[in-house]
Amino acid sequence: ITIAAGQTQGSVDLVVAADEDAIVDATSITNSIASATGGNFENLEVDQTPVSTAITDTETDTNLTLDATSALAIEGGTITYTASVNQVSDTPLTVNLSNGQSIVIAAGSLMGTVDVNAADLDGVSEISARINDVSGGNYENLIIDETPAVTEIAQAVTLLAATDSLTEAGGTIVYTAELSAVPESDVTITLSNGET
Repeated sequence: ITIAAGQTQGSVDLVVAADEDAIVDATSITNSIASATGGNFENLEVDQTPVSTAITDTETDTNLTLDATSALAIEGGTITYTASVNQVSDTPLTVNLSNGQSIVIAAGSLMGTVDVNAADLDGVSEISARINDVSGGNYENLIIDETPAVTEIAQAVTLLAATDSLTEAGGTIVYTAELSAVPESDVTITLSNGET
C-alpha cells in the first residue's frame, strides 16, 4: 500500500476467487503490516495488529438418493443397493439402511454400493429398504430422499390355453398349462372341470 504525500491513507484491492461448493468450509482472511518505509517521519510507530475479513460460507444443497435392483426371479439372487449424491465431499459418507446394511460413498465419489443376497422368495412380492441415517460427508445441507428402494419379485404365473375349436363330429380338447418360471419340483394343476 502506498500513502501519497499529503494524504493520511491508501488502499489496495485483494481479489478473492469464488470457491462455491457443498462442503462446510467457512473461513477468514487475515493480514497485517509487515513494515513501513518512507514518509520522512521522525518516529513512525507501526501497529502490527492483524485485521481479518470473514468469508461467509453460503449453504449449498446436496441430494442423497437410494436405488436398488428393480426385479428378481422367485429363485432369488443379488440385490444391489446404490446410494448416490449430486455433490462430492472431501470425507467419506456412510449411509445406513433399514435392512441393517451400510453403504460408504468414498471422498471424491458420487456413489457407493452394497450387495445383498436374497433367497427363498416364494410368496414374497417385493423387498424394500430405505435410508435410516448417515454420518460423515461434511456436507452443508444434505437432503435425504426417504423413498424406499423397491425390488419386485417375479412370481411364477400359470397360463392356460385350450384347443381353439372342434367340429360337431367331436374330437379332443387339449388343455395346455404354462409356467413363467422353471419349477424345482413337479407342479400339479387342477382345472375347474376336475381334470389335472
